[in-house]
Amino acid sequence: MNRFLICLTVASLIYLIEALNLECVYEMHENKNLGHIYTCFPQKFRTTFLERNVTSVNNGNTSEPERAVFGFYAEKESFLYLPLNLGTHFPQLESLIVDDCDVQFLVNGDLHGLHDLIVFEVSRNPIEYLGADFFKENTELQVIAFHDCNLQIIDPGILDGLVYLRFADFEKNACVNLKIEKWSELKGLEEKILESCQTNNEWYDERIFDRNLKLEELITTTEIPPSTEMTQTSEPESPTTPCLFEGVTEKLVSETTNANQILECPQHNFLTSAHFITFWFIMVVTLINLIIFKSIPDKNV
Repeated sequence: MNRFLICLTVASLIYLIEALNLECVYEMHENKNLGHIYTCFPQKFRTTFLERNVTSVNNGNTSEPERAVFGFYAEKESFLYLPLNLGTHFPQLESLIVDDCDVQFLVNGDLHGLHDLIVFEVSRNPIEYLGADFFKENTELQVIAFHDCNLQIIDPGILDGLVYLRFADFEKNACVNLKIEKWSELKGLEEKILESCQTNNEWYDERIFDRNLKLEELITTTEIPPSTEMTQTSEPESPTTPCLFEGVTEKLVSETTNANQILECPQHNFLTSAHFITFWFIMVVTLINLIIFKSIPDKNV
């Protein structure tokens, strides 16, 4: 019996760590591009790299939503990453808007399963990098917005395959400040990206956001290093990209006047990690069960 209780406790804890429930309030919302659509408004929803795969919506309440959901609108929430698996729960989603939610990273596969997506907006988030294949599965897109996102690197080919695109907002970014409202002007946007969003960012390694990223949490953020034109006596600053754990294949290169130096991260404080706390909780529960088991008198005595 005690062994069963221990196994049940461990299984429950593992489930709680892996599961991520999305609490939605559903309302009709006026979308400036699509009109009035039935929309999910997430409530106090947070994501990290390891905890962003949505496994349930409203704890699996089958009475909601009352109709097909076409919109997802988040404002002033706390996302480091976009939630994954939205296509499973909202297969007809046409609009994904995450405004001012502290999103820092966009990863290939974030929009997997959202084949009907028409509007994608992530304005006012501190996003620095946009990879070439990010929209690879979303060929129906007509509107994209990265207004005031501090973008510093945009890979060439980001607009490839977006044959229906008619509006692109890249205003107020570090490497580009441009808004395109006509399909005929898209070529100008691509040229601007190639001109200013690549050559001015030598301190980034080309594999910095490799899609095999295995971050457990973000330890720290740092600042962009100074230009190579600065004197050799000045202390170089660190890049804005968060450092990576030991063993991660991605490298962040800071180019200085002397040599390329790989940025080393501070040692991860395992004593504060959620997994360590969970481990000790399991050990305590196990110990309590053993004490209870030992305290039961032997009937054969």
